Amino acid sequence: MNPLLRRLLGGEEPKNVQQPQTLATIDSLQLHQRVSIVGWIANKLGQLVDVESCNSGRLIIEALNKELKNLNLDKQEDYLFYLADQLVSWIENGEDVYFNIQMLELEAKYHKSLLEIYEIVKTDESIYFNKKDLEGKEICAEEQIWRIYRDVMHAASQRKFLLIKEEELEVYKNGQVLCIEPVIEKQDIPKARNKAKDVLQCLGLSQSKISSYVLLISEGITNVLKHARDGRLILIQTKQSLNVIIEDKGTGFPLNILPYTVLTEGYSTKKSLGQGFTLMMKLANRVLLKTSKEGSTVVLVFENETGENDGFE
Repeated sequence: MNPLLRRLLGGEEPKNVQQPQTLATIDSLQLHQRVSIVGWIANKLGQLVDVESCNSGRLIIEALNKELKNLNLDKQEDYLFYLADQLVSWIENGEDVYFNIQMLELEAKYHKSLLEIYEIVKTDESIYFNKKDLEGKEICAEEQIWRIYRDVMHAASQRKFLLIKEEELEVYKNGQVLCIEPVIEKQDIPKARNKAKDVLQCLGLSQSKISSYVLLISEGITNVLKHARDGRLILIQTKQSLNVIIEDKGTGFPLNILPYTVLTEGYSTKKSLGQGFTLMMKLANRVLLKTSKEGSTVVLVFENETGENDGFE
């Protein structure tokens, strides 16, 4: 209302009028559509797993200003956004959604509910997905080969070993960070090993477990300096597992030798981890590997005695 007219009519001046928040998706209809779908899926997933705040549709609104690349997976609502974003990405990229959901090894209620939502959205032509142009195009040969190695090695290792992508690492890095140690020079090896041992002792693990874990850590970080550079050791504690993460900036593992390196006892080449993978497969519950020309990341998953799968209770 005009200020002069307001005074003549006896109206009061507005106090602290709050301007509406500018949506992060304001400049892109495509992004707005995608984020809206992620928000709906996250909220629906929350309803199915009995998250009370989702009964009002809260996550549908929050998604419009949510930074999906900067989520804290320890927070339940962020975890819902993460799973929803993953599902949408798989659909957009034409990936095997059933396989990818299985590979996340979710808690049963999340696994069942995410599958239920996928069944709802996959055949609904009214739902917009920014699908990549896959018509008339085949998945590149390199990607096809990678998927074959992933599937075959996962089956041959009785589901203990899995090749993963960079974006799949995030779920294993979310939790309580127990230590981060650089492995750059030879003298860093005993420092990192001793730091890890101290941390493991503080967790109250048995001496036999500590010895086994330290042996694997020592083997892994030693191989960083043998075959790569600029390594890092990270220990993450989650509700379900202790995750030992060993990163490097080497040239990666050639796919054609991985089956021998991982599945054949005693196999060793200049490009392999020697006896490392053999020990890892024997002592860890699961072994995950992300490898590329930019470097590799090995994740050793040691499940807690009371833990079951990665996810929230």
